Amino acid sequence: MAKKKKGKKTKHRRGEKHHHGKVTFGGALAAGGEVSSVIGIVIAWIMAVGLVLGGLYFGGMGIVGRSPLFDSGSCQPSGGVDNCILNDPPNCGTGCSDVNGVCVANNPCAGATKESCPKQSGGISGKCSWNPAEQLTGGTRAFYIVIGLGMIAFAVGIVLFAYWWNRKVHQDKNMAAFAGGLTAMNVMGNAFRG
Repeated sequence: MAKKKKGKKTKHRRGEKHHHGKVTFGGALAAGGEVSSVIGIVIAWIMAVGLVLGGLYFGGMGIVGRSPLFDSGSCQPSGGVDNCILNDPPNCGTGCSDVNGVCVANNPCAGATKESCPKQSGGISGKCSWNPAEQLTGGTRAFYIVIGLGMIAFAVGIVLFAYWWNRKVHQDKNMAAFAGGLTAMNVMGNAFRG
């Protein structure tokens, strides 16, 4: 029986393309472009989530008509708080506290709810009153709604563009090399700046 000849095994170095036998500059740029386009999708989603949350907040302010959105108001002394300017820390006097070396008037009405606020007493006049949150006018409300919708639309656009760019880069090696070149220039620019 005749022995079969074993073919010569070729070893490939790491990073080499198996079908070409060597790595080209354009191939390295294309690979970098493909990786950067995938990273771009992740970054686009992160930005989109932030934009959508911001858009919902601004839209909610426009719909509810209140700024800030989750603030219903606060309980404040109706005649103002006691004057602490003439008092010297740390002996700030009645109704005042020493805050970092400055006499600051205590708010005797703080923490009261809308219902309990009128029953609370304090301040110069000895009464507390409820100060509602700032109410937005019709034009301002519409402006906030438009801002909110614009932010959400921009978020969708960013994600769609990231997927379109990723598809183009993976379909066309020249586009991938271009994307890789842009990424390389960006990285080098940041390195020289820092």
